[in-house]
Amino acid sequence: MLAGREPARLRRPAVLGRLAELHLRDGGQGAGRARQLAEAGLALVSGGDPILPKLLHVMAMALRAGDPPPGALGRDGRAARADRDAWLLSLDPVPREALHFAREWGDWAWRREAWDEAAEAYEAAAIALHRIVLRATPGIRARLDLLGQHRHLGPRSAFAHARAGRPREAVTVLERDGDLLFAAGSQRRDLDALALDGRSDLRDAILRAAGESAGAAAAPPDGHGWLAPAARSAQRKVDELVRHVRALPGRSRFATPAGWADVCDAARHLPFAYLAATDKGTVVLTVRQGAGQIAYACLPQTLQDAWLAVREFFRGEHEIAPASSADALLRALEWLSLLVLPVYRALDGDHPVVLVPSGLLAQLPLHAACGIFAGKRIRYWFHPSHVTYAGSARSWLACRERARAAPARALVVSNPGPLPATHDELLLSDYEAAAVARHLPVTVLAGREATDEAILDALPRADVAHLSCHGAVDGRFRYTGVLLVADRRVLTIAHWEGSPALRARLVFLSACGSGMTASGVAQLVSVPAALVAAGAAAVIGTLWHADEMATLLVVTRFYHLWGGGAELAAALGGAQEWLALSSAADLRRAVPGEAAASPAASRLAACPDDERPYGHPWFWAPFFLLGA
Repeated sequence: MLAGREPARLRRPAVLGRLAELHLRDGGQGAGRARQLAEAGLALVSGGDPILPKLLHVMAMALRAGDPPPGALGRDGRAARADRDAWLLSLDPVPREALHFAREWGDWAWRREAWDEAAEAYEAAAIALHRIVLRATPGIRARLDLLGQHRHLGPRSAFAHARAGRPREAVTVLERDGDLLFAAGSQRRDLDALALDGRSDLRDAILRAAGESAGAAAAPPDGHGWLAPAARSAQRKVDELVRHVRALPGRSRFATPAGWADVCDAARHLPFAYLAATDKGTVVLTVRQGAGQIAYACLPQTLQDAWLAVREFFRGEHEIAPASSADALLRALEWLSLLVLPVYRALDGDHPVVLVPSGLLAQLPLHAACGIFAGKRIRYWFHPSHVTYAGSARSWLACRERARAAPARALVVSNPGPLPATHDELLLSDYEAAAVARHLPVTVLAGREATDEAILDALPRADVAHLSCHGAVDGRFRYTGVLLVADRRVLTIAHWEGSPALRARLVFLSACGSGMTASGVAQLVSVPAALVAAGAAAVIGTLWHADEMATLLVVTRFYHLWGGGAELAAALGGAQEWLALSSAADLRRAVPGEAAASPAASRLAACPDDERPYGHPWFWAPFFLLGA
């Protein structure tokens, strides 16, 4: 082609832009020439040209390289303006390019701690990512992988906003990022509600248009990477129908990203605390009352610090043996107090709060963070009944709305089998089922009857679901927790994508690691989060191995307190406190039936009467409540 013997396949502006990119690889030495080439390319294009946003981004990066010319840098500089234009021009026709442009801009600003630009750029990248995830990425595993590739966008944007003195914007970024993976499922529930309001015509029209849009989006993009015209036309049709729904009374937030208004609505009921760790520090933001009062702190503890603090505990749990990690857990809980203390101080002490953690922090028992004094005296900053979790304020509000119905019947899954050879039969599942049956009429699926098909069929009709089974982690979904059921099958987060809506007031996942969240993503991705997105008002899960006798005692006490009128959080926290503080003699009296003779009761049986066999947080702290 260069010799003139082949027809040129690239337009001149594209060639100039590509040459400019190559000069940028030389670092500062090629910056001047890159700017010249980008300027020459921009002179040959006009608005609407697919090459324009690419050239604008190349120009922006060239302006930042080497010795930048006057007026090039800063939030209002030429480079920032060029990248804003490149992002805006690309967002609708080719959001993946918009994501790339904004991320490169954000990475540049982040390295230089230019907080204003980093906050804006990463937020813009996150908006493009949301558009891709919600519109064009099929399958939960593909979306999960995409979120993993861009896991730092939300936390970095929030940290940068906070460093720039904009805590409200920081909260909004994390709120919008919270449960992105399951947002499509939540929108399906909203569509079902639309049909219940007598607008099934609108629901059906949106579903048809969305199906057409998904089919058109699968068509190959054009030579510039833009969506095919048919795909853009189909998406515009969906957008028009969505705007029509938003104009209906009470539907103004339909299919909109979660945001500050949701946070304010939720904070009228309970304070919300958002926590996100980055490689430059951790941001903690506590929102109180409906007026949106925010207390925030940018802590020096980094994501790497968090991993080092908990690595030994995770290794003990997953590589060595359960309970061998008890001492490491205490060290991890002491380190977590550095992150939890700003929340404690913002609330003026130990008061109820909803935590919205991001990334690695979503895998950790923040509710059990403690200080250790004089080498052994432990002070927990929050009572376990005062801490609940949510993926976002909007999802919590939906849970609170669904929680109004009183439960009438329960589904109990007890000891499914046969199991993989690596797992033994549970010894105390029948006693857990009996604890539920003392307070509600139950339908039991046990042993070979507890198949994945039977559970998924029965769950949508259950007011309460109690699953007493084994749990494990699944590498296919970034090591989320899964539930082992009959026939050596598992229930994963994917089983509730597109499933019939749940009506459960509570799903209690009495299984080891049932609440383990996906690693390497910022969002809350777990079986409990999937169940909440599917319609459950609240889910109790566990973050690590659960001792079988300790679990039975927590379950028995929880249903006793909840059946006696206590709120869910108070019942779970009360059961945890009771387990931790009770003597062996008191606990033995509380063990139902012949369970005391079970091998699972060996620790309790061997403990002297006046000692507390389950006082260590390893036994009571894995349990947590997601939802309302």
